[in-house]
Amino acid sequence: MTDHAHHAPDHAHDHGHGHGHDDQAFLHHDESSIFPAIVGTCVGMMLLGLAANWNDFAWGKGLSLMGFAFALVGCIGWWRELVTANRLDERTLVGFPEEVRRGLKIGFGFFIGSEVMFFAAFFAFYFYARFHAPQWPPAGYSMLPLPPAIINTALLVASGFFYMAGEHRIAHKQSKPMTMFWMILALTFGFVFLGIQVNEWQTLMHEGFKINDGTMGTAFYLLTGFHGFHVIIGALMITVVTVRIWLNHFDEHRHFAMTAAGWYWHFVDVVWIGLVLVLYGYDHILAHFFPQHVIHKVSLLATFLA
Repeated sequence: MTDHAHHAPDHAHDHGHGHGHDDQAFLHHDESSIFPAIVGTCVGMMLLGLAANWNDFAWGKGLSLMGFAFALVGCIGWWRELVTANRLDERTLVGFPEEVRRGLKIGFGFFIGSEVMFFAAFFAFYFYARFHAPQWPPAGYSMLPLPPAIINTALLVASGFFYMAGEHRIAHKQSKPMTMFWMILALTFGFVFLGIQVNEWQTLMHEGFKINDGTMGTAFYLLTGFHGFHVIIGALMITVVTVRIWLNHFDEHRHFAMTAAGWYWHFVDVVWIGLVLVLYGYDHILAHFFPQHVIHKVSLLATFLA
């Protein structure tokens, strides 16, 4: 197997002296992979299929399922390639260790930032639809059930703390069995969250509340659906990290892959808390503190003053 952390050629030696570093620490990686291109193409197919399905094209569902399946296969192949070669970390790139770590942090930070913008667009759609609607929830719809959302919030937040406990143990060279315990617990809580979310979807659809039921249905299923998709991605990340812990790929100095997965998982936590406050909590708070007849009188007063 190729050593992915072998020393750079002679020009790297000179480069190291120019920067005041030990050239023995210079990292060099010159292999490429086809899997990122496969995953990117298949994710595009999946999104195109979803858009087609929502617009009643017969081929939409098949394309989205095929895109998802091949994207998943591509992710498995990509991560298997990275994990078996133990190069999903600082040694993946060219440079000196500290420079590479800084670059990885900045790069992953930009990735999280792009995800923030992704969800910001959906939140903007929801707020626009809500505050331009004459009534919310629209006539014929009831408020979304709060108990499942509260349970899921507790599960996801607890999962984040379990993950932090596992990462703390890696950073302080503590026992691997307890680290595995915390990671498996974090992963289990994530999957329980998904199970409750799927059950809620099934219940609401059985009651007749579907994605094509006006702006409320579209907003709810888009926000919770894409968040659920991100939970699946996060759970896959935690699975890979847990396998790598078992394979002793991390130590107290080199575990950025674990840190990055933790950032992503905490981001998923924060987005869910925002979803609960906006989709579930806001209406229940209004109903509890401001009964409908009070809101109606305030609306009439505002109309009169206007």
